Amino acid sequence: MSIRTIPTLQDLVIQNVLCNEALPIPNLEYLPRVLTLQLYKEAIIGGHMEMVKKMVLSCPLPCLPVEYLMKTRDVKALKTLLNVLDLLISQNIYPRKWKLKAIDFLEVNQDSHNEWSRAPLGACSQEAMSPKEREKCSQRAAKPHLKIFIDFDLDKVFQRFLGSLREWVEERKGVVRIYCEKLQIGGFYLKLSKFLRTLPLYYVQELEVNAQHWTREIMEHFCFCLIEMRNLRVLHLSDLSPQVFTSRSVNRWFSHRFSLQLRKVKKLRELYVTNVFFLYGALHKILL
Repeated sequence: MSIRTIPTLQDLVIQNVLCNEALPIPNLEYLPRVLTLQLYKEAIIGGHMEMVKKMVLSCPLPCLPVEYLMKTRDVKALKTLLNVLDLLISQNIYPRKWKLKAIDFLEVNQDSHNEWSRAPLGACSQEAMSPKEREKCSQRAAKPHLKIFIDFDLDKVFQRFLGSLREWVEERKGVVRIYCEKLQIGGFYLKLSKFLRTLPLYYVQELEVNAQHWTREIMEHFCFCLIEMRNLRVLHLSDLSPQVFTSRSVNRWFSHRFSLQLRKVKKLRELYVTNVFFLYGALHKILL
């Protein structure tokens, strides 16, 4: 004898709303926050395009948390949300009561969204910019845009999910801006300099690199990453092994190249190193 789970009142309300897409949605501004977020979640995951469109148009929230999409890695659900946003952006539809300013893929505490004011620490940091860069930053800040907050882990299996989001953002420069505060990459991706150039490296505050078969080519791309990460606070390097046996002179080239770039990372506060071949016997000299 099976025991059926009795749906809660909240479940019944959501089911009723989603089953009657032709009907006007309730005023989201007056619904409890928990119910509002659950309604968005069920509509997006269920692919209810028209319902998502209506809800986004009347969104009472400045930031819409969608961390569940990162957990499910549901590309179809992601595209449902992006298609709705794209429709609004392309038609320049911005209702007077529309408050949505950001889409947040990060896991956060429940209380952190009550008064949402997320802003990356590195965003438009005046002390790290030249006069020309400050001018560009002020011009960008004056333009309305949608913010996307997400962390990239390029070693995980949901590359298609992240790739779809990245391509969508890249095609809408000036209107949509993506912020990545934590980036995890392997040596394979360090070779893809074109791919890395499309990532928001300027806002990265924590970088984790775990890669084997380290080569000169990879080192050059890695140094490019460090140059772009002007707000990097934490750097993890682990399991970096050479592709072939390297002599002391070659190792010195690696350590010297790394040392030159590390000195340019002015905001670095924490460095974690585990099994990095070119730092054996050289780390103390680099940190002087």
